[in-house]
Amino acid sequence: MSEHDRFIFPRYPRPRLLNFPKLIQEMQAENILGGDLAVSDHELERGEEGRYPSSLMYQGGGGLDAFLWPGSHAAGQSVSEARFLFMDFDDTPFVTAGENWVPPSFPKAEEFIEDFSPFGNLDDYMNAIMKTPALVWSAPDGNDYRLFDLYWDHGFTVGYQVIKVCPAFDFDYDALCERLAAMTGHPMEWSHRHL
Repeated sequence: MSEHDRFIFPRYPRPRLLNFPKLIQEMQAENILGGDLAVSDHELERGEEGRYPSSLMYQGGGGLDAFLWPGSHAAGQSVSEARFLFMDFDDTPFVTAGENWVPPSFPKAEEFIEDFSPFGNLDDYMNAIMKTPALVWSAPDGNDYRLFDLYWDHGFTVGYQVIKVCPAFDFDYDALCERLAAMTGHPMEWSHRHL
């Protein structure tokens, strides 16, 4: 059986960037979130060394209807079934990729990046990013890029504070990220993990 998860996180990750309690209040005020729910171990994502993050889980609210793609209601989806798991991984970022992971491309380019100078290849670049997620790469094209300035086709997550949406609802995640960015004052990114 395949599993699909969605993750929402700050585009430029650093520890304790978001005020989760304030964000939750604002999402509840707009009825994007409903009430809080108990969190079970099988819903959590383990961080480094198997540690579970500090987590809070909330039910989806009726305001999520505005973010459903047309036809979602016809498929029998009810936003009240959505679960939003707010996970805080402290000082060690959560990293995940699924079967849908692809190498990055430059913005508005179709080809995967092949030259990761001065790092060497993609593996070398990824190793540098895992040590320093806020790394700024001066690429051979003359531009500077942070990790999520590159296009990963939403198949990759790196974040200290991550919101897991389960089950993977058919939301317009770009629009949802824009709304959360307006609430937090920080650009937000999303990913889709297919296992």
